[in-house]
Amino acid sequence: MKDMAMWRCEMKKALVTQKGLLILAVCIFLRLLTAAMMPELKDDRIKMSQKQYDQYLAVLHGANTPEKSEFIISERDHCESVKAAKDSMEMSHREGALSEEEWREWQDELEQAYLHENSSKLWAEKAEQFAGQDEALAPAHYFYEYGWQTVFFLLSIPDALTALVFVFLAAQSIGAERSSGMLSILLTAKEGRGRLYAAKLSTILVICLAAGLLGAVLETVVFAIRGFLREGGIPIYSETFFATDCPLRLSLWQGYLIIEATRIFGALCLAAFTFGLSAWIKKASNLMAVCVAIVGIPFLIPVPTLFLFTFGGILSGSRLLLTSGQTGIPILLPVLAAFLYGVVSCIVGYVKYVKPA
Repeated sequence: MKDMAMWRCEMKKALVTQKGLLILAVCIFLRLLTAAMMPELKDDRIKMSQKQYDQYLAVLHGANTPEKSEFIISERDHCESVKAAKDSMEMSHREGALSEEEWREWQDELEQAYLHENSSKLWAEKAEQFAGQDEALAPAHYFYEYGWQTVFFLLSIPDALTALVFVFLAAQSIGAERSSGMLSILLTAKEGRGRLYAAKLSTILVICLAAGLLGAVLETVVFAIRGFLREGGIPIYSETFFATDCPLRLSLWQGYLIIEATRIFGALCLAAFTFGLSAWIKKASNLMAVCVAIVGIPFLIPVPTLFLFTFGGILSGSRLLLTSGQTGIPILLPVLAAFLYGVVSCIVGYVKYVKPA
């Protein structure tokens, strides 16, 4: 009963006294606003030939086959050859080598080449990407990919605001009591220091987990409403972000869920890591600066395998999954590394909190 009362007290302090509930609500709102307002990352060439793009999509849609690839590559090559012949055909017309009917037919063909040029190039690029993939994999699919491409782009950027809020809550859990002078009073008790530490840690983890899950669910709803998550059952390497040297045997939906889960878990581990350090670093502002640096500095590391094993890496979601697929490093290893960072920090913090110098 005492432990439950202590836990409720810590929950009230974190959510009400320290305004954690309000801050988290604003954070989730801004996250959803970003998901709702982010423009679809559509290739500019589609805007110039949307009708022709849709026509090719109707023909190619579904699993790739050699016939489909040959068709779209021949379409692109034909458009390029027609354009390349423009000068010679104009000269032949001026010299009278072409009849008016032949000239009109060729002009119609040239017009069609210009109309189909951009869209045929787009689909031919996909065919060439698919041709370079491992033949042991199930066939990649032709589909409208730009909704998923927007989602994966957004999830490749660490959710800095959410991570910062989690760090703030973890840093304030002990830091606020230290700054108010309450911590020195609490630590005079010989019994219950460990239980208080555990109550504070569990409070932070529960709040961060609930906020992370709520944000991910609402974000998924926004993506679904915008139509970005269609055809989620096709192989993930059908989408351009994962199409090159990334033989992951996952569907788009499976990849999406793994990305969201690793981002939430990484943020939880970062909160635990911050909480452990808060027992040693007195000023919450200094602690937050240290944690921001720990997350941000790894982005300067040019070695992908090292980047995987940092908080910045695991918070990068799509980039984490992509690098894992390209390097062959199981994604569970970076997840385990983040877990160990948090556990070690909490243990070290526990020693300092329970037995202060």
